[in-house]
Amino acid sequence: KEMQAQFKLTVPLAMDNDGQLASHLGFSGTPYHLLLNEHWQLVHQGHATDNALEEAMMSLSQTKPPVKAPPFSAAQVDAAKLASNHVAAKSKGGLTPLPQNGIVFYTTVWCDWYMANERPTLAKRCAEQQQALTALKQKTPNANIAVWVAPAWTTPEDVSAYKTKYQIDYPLYVDYQDRLKRRFNIRHYARAIVIENGELVRVIEDLTGLEKAAF
Repeated sequence: KEMQAQFKLTVPLAMDNDGQLASHLGFSGTPYHLLLNEHWQLVHQGHATDNALEEAMMSLSQTKPPVKAPPFSAAQVDAAKLASNHVAAKSKGGLTPLPQNGIVFYTTVWCDWYMANERPTLAKRCAEQQQALTALKQKTPNANIAVWVAPAWTTPEDVSAYKTKYQIDYPLYVDYQDRLKRRFNIRHYARAIVIENGELVRVIEDLTGLEKAAF
């Protein structure tokens, strides 16, 4: 309601609480625009507020809507037309299986620097916890430890740079379609979870105090 009032929005707002809509439609960051015509066909997508977006909106505004529009379903949108990370991932050999056992650290490749001014505490946490995870892996090299990063604003080059920055020579995966996030109901970045037999058994809020990993 505060957002509606601040920006004087008259369009409906909805919360994608479980991330299913974003996953299906391939949102790769915020803000992200998807414009659909009266038949729910995709006519524009992208991050930028530019001439292409304005032209697409103008074109749609001049289109006479049908007397009775069909009900919206995310499944109606042609996923093949979405230039999304998860489509790209599938073309490269499929999605990484979700972990069944071990310690998984969930973060982003940009949290430590992008949030530095707006949310400095979070940015500091992202850096410190990632450093602590690498130190933990070095102390217990046989431990089953992996990093999973959110797919938003994440390119292969970003992943490579992140691995170099934090000396990550252990598994790091991009959570395409937010499968890990949704499976284990992850709500915060820079948190580690312990998984046993495919189930979440506990959350590790602070890695800096750990001397060894149990896996």
